[in-house]
Amino acid sequence: MFLVYLWNYIRGYVIIVVTGKSVERFINICSKRQILLWDILRADDESAVMKASLRGFRLMRPAAKKSGCRVHIRK
Repeated sequence: MFLVYLWNYIRGYVIIVVTGKSVERFINICSKRQILLWDILRADDESAVMKASLRGFRLMRPAAKKSGCRVHIRK
């Protein structure tokens, strides 16, 4: 497990906040498109905080549009 965290740290990742009425749908669309998300924490009913790879972050715009969610970079 340590190697996975080390690999993600070396390749780069972003911490994002996803807000919208269908955050679960956004996560399902991302997993179907093989966009890597991890450490997903539900903040409230309409938002979640998660980590994503840099490659995945670039590819998640269509998933956000399709699910009606907004994605913001926290860190």
